[in-house]
Amino acid sequence: MEINEILLPEILPAYEDGIFKAIFTRPESEVALIDIIRTFTGVKAKSIVIKNNERTIQNADDKRIRFDISCTAENGELIDIEMQASAMDGDSSLNSHRSIKERAVFYEAMLHSSQIRPKSYDEQKKSIQLMICNYNIFPDDKIIRRFNFKDQDGNILSDSMNIIFAELSKLDVSKPLENMDDLEEWAFYLRYSGNPKYKELIESLKMQKEAFRMAYETQNIVSHDQFERARYMSRLKFELDQEHNQHIWERQGIQIGEYQKALAIAKSLRLMNLPTEMIIKATGLTEEEIQNI
Repeated sequence: MEINEILLPEILPAYEDGIFKAIFTRPESEVALIDIIRTFTGVKAKSIVIKNNERTIQNADDKRIRFDISCTAENGELIDIEMQASAMDGDSSLNSHRSIKERAVFYEAMLHSSQIRPKSYDEQKKSIQLMICNYNIFPDDKIIRRFNFKDQDGNILSDSMNIIFAELSKLDVSKPLENMDDLEEWAFYLRYSGNPKYKELIESLKMQKEAFRMAYETQNIVSHDQFERARYMSRLKFELDQEHNQHIWERQGIQIGEYQKALAIAKSLRLMNLPTEMIIKATGLTEEEIQNI
């Protein structure tokens, strides 16, 4: 499939990680980012400092590790927000989306250990790894799910390390906007702000809260930035190419499997001393392929 500028929406989707990062790391979107942090994590920050998303390199593999939005609240709490538009490679409901879950654990460990070692361990700052996903991970209808250290009886060992999953796809879009809470409103905005079908509802959100107005204004600027549109188009093309290649690989895998099965059958028939002509009819193999078994 060929992608061109005509196919791109006027307002690029906020749930795409590159666009999400471009919107909420700009100074003019600070109020919106602070409100997202309050809504999804419970941290009521008055100001935040966005950090370099490049992790300090400890070994060669670290070069491939980048946070989406890594920031620090004024009280020192560490927060990383990762936006995941689609399932990671190899992830599905069949394997319980292990990759994204383990990625969250790994990122949280990196985030927490990035702070300066305190004089006393009970003074270490809280770290929060927020994973916002545009697809279902857990088999229920909860938009948000929080994890920290607890034993089998629910006793908390520590609340200094936290992982939060927010699944935008679980939003009940049929619910009237006036009946939505803050979490549902942000889930609606992030999932549908680039969808023309919901433009009037997005306009309503903008009128209700400054955070949405500032987020949308910045999203509009980002969406009409030719560099950002080109990057989005490049990422979209890459994903479509990946899907196409995956389809080819799966189809070839089936063909290879059928060929291996035919060879096995031919081998058994040859051991039974059946004529080559009969084996050809039974397996579809050529005479040369049968002779080479």
